[in-house]
Amino acid sequence: MIDRFIAIINMSLTASYVALGVMIVRLLLKKVPKIFSYILWGIVLFRLICPFSFESSLSLMYSSDISKEVIYTQVPNVSNNVETTDNMINAVNEKPIKVPDSGTSVNPMELALRIGSRLWILGIIILLSYGLFSYFKLKHRLATAILIQDNIYETDLISTPFVLGFIQPQIYIPVGLDMNDFDYILKHEQMHIKRRDYLIKPIAFIALAIHWFNPIIWISFVLMVKDMEMSCDESVMKQSREDIRGSYSNSLLSISIKQNGLISPISFGGGNTKGRIKNVLNYKRPRFWIVFIGIFVVITTGIVLLSNPKTLSPKKTDFSVYEIYKNRTEYVGDNVKVVNIVDRLPISQVLTRSKVELFTKEEPYVIEITYDTSRTVREYFSGAANQNVFDQNAILIFALVGNVEYVNFVLDDGENDELIQRTRDWANNNMNKDIWKDSSNMEQFDLLSQKIMDNLAKDNIAYELDILALINNGRRTKRLSVNDAPYVEDYKRIEVIGEIYYIYEDGNKYYVEKPYAFINELTGEDYNDINNTNEWISGKIEESDNKISQEIVDIVEENLSIIMSSPKDASNPWIYIDMHQNEYEEIIKNGGEEALQYMISQFEAGNIDGLRGQIMMILCKELLGDRNNVIDEALSPEEWFSQLNIK
Repeated sequence: MIDRFIAIINMSLTASYVALGVMIVRLLLKKVPKIFSYILWGIVLFRLICPFSFESSLSLMYSSDISKEVIYTQVPNVSNNVETTDNMINAVNEKPIKVPDSGTSVNPMELALRIGSRLWILGIIILLSYGLFSYFKLKHRLATAILIQDNIYETDLISTPFVLGFIQPQIYIPVGLDMNDFDYILKHEQMHIKRRDYLIKPIAFIALAIHWFNPIIWISFVLMVKDMEMSCDESVMKQSREDIRGSYSNSLLSISIKQNGLISPISFGGGNTKGRIKNVLNYKRPRFWIVFIGIFVVITTGIVLLSNPKTLSPKKTDFSVYEIYKNRTEYVGDNVKVVNIVDRLPISQVLTRSKVELFTKEEPYVIEITYDTSRTVREYFSGAANQNVFDQNAILIFALVGNVEYVNFVLDDGENDELIQRTRDWANNNMNKDIWKDSSNMEQFDLLSQKIMDNLAKDNIAYELDILALINNGRRTKRLSVNDAPYVEDYKRIEVIGEIYYIYEDGNKYYVEKPYAFINELTGEDYNDINNTNEWISGKIEESDNKISQEIVDIVEENLSIIMSSPKDASNPWIYIDMHQNEYEEIIKNGGEEALQYMISQFEAGNIDGLRGQIMMILCKELLGDRNNVIDEALSPEEWFSQLNIK
């Protein structure tokens, strides 16, 4: 519940920035039809209900999310005396400490969030209950309304017209309307139905109920309703061939005099009569260039406010002495500063921090950082010789947090955990000094960090892990790796954490291949970064100088050409295969898995037009055997390949 509440707060903050931006743009669109202002509120609604968006370098959004780490304060809620990991490693050959007893202490931040989350839920229930109660009360009240025509009802129980309903919206009008008023009101309400406003407004009300604690959202809801009504007024006048501004405004005025304000919050009524009349009287048919400006502004605003800023993915974690040192604190319990320190530690991309826990109820005080990672990486770090990055980060923490005695790094691969633990005594002995006292000012800490970072720079594993992250970020393809090396002519061989990989370019696309395991497609940027790893890992890269499997390529292409050569007038691919059984068997028997790999690459490259694609599909199906998961024989080669999922 707390995590959801924090997520809603973050969404509400983002939507607030967007709403303020829309309000500013809205002021600039005074001379532009209100429909454009109304559309802009859709951006705010999207931000209120959707927790994610696309990324763009044009985004003006500011990333200011509240971290879920705020709930990890001085006394976390953990089981008593239960060791947190399966495998424990200690740099000083001591048994790792057990998690301190949490007792019955109260976490102030968590308590505040817990109370806040319950109040949030209560507010949602109250608002939605009010909306539903008002809706059904009004629906019941209108049960005696008389049907005039189509979906139009008349009743003496209301004083202002509105649309009510979700699936089959109905128009309700008060008894005794003047004929001119009736005509304008009917067109206005029909315009609401045509634009699906009867659905948009309830959705906006639900979003308002979810974000009820944010006053900016309340203001946005009111302004959206104003723009909705004004744009609807303008649409009615735009469709009229005559100038009806005077009579239309008189109709609005006469209706407002009778209005009693008993309309449900998810139904339509008048509202903002003075502003609407003023807008009607000032209305002029928009010129083309004004409409063009409106469209341009809406599109531009949508791009900069709907999109999130592009996430930077540095190949090595940026480390700023100033940024990390300004969070130096004497106390583990200063959770905000401690989490800021942890966030600024240099760490490989293959490790994703999932949480920080601070144990401070009793000494010795502990900081425990959990990283999500893969089994391969976890197993690699299980060796003490490969833990240099954790040694250095532990020293940094001991230099920046005064009363912490233990630092735990937990590596979680989803199935097993690995604990890497360091103590303050170990850190002081390692550096031959009291690192807390020796880091009493930023100049001294800078010297310490330089020494630490120099050691890190000498540790190739940090960069190898970054390369592994780039490899794993690639898109898994349907190509098969069936040989010790790729079938292409030119490739590079690279060894990462004891595993062999090949990178190469094929058909203007970039790939990384792990023999007999997988082939991933890389972006051009990631390919170049891996290709330049000789700057990081000296002597690990070897250029190929042979044409691997060119013989297989020749077998496939030459025999395919013969199969496709005759008969000229046939349309069934099996007729071609029956006439050239020897060539077909040549590909199957002598090409084998490598031929399959090559033909799969031809599918990916789109080189499967006409008869060539049909015959290659048949060949692939036979070579795949039980691995072919597509059973529909009526599919085209393109459709078959799109559904293929090779295990």
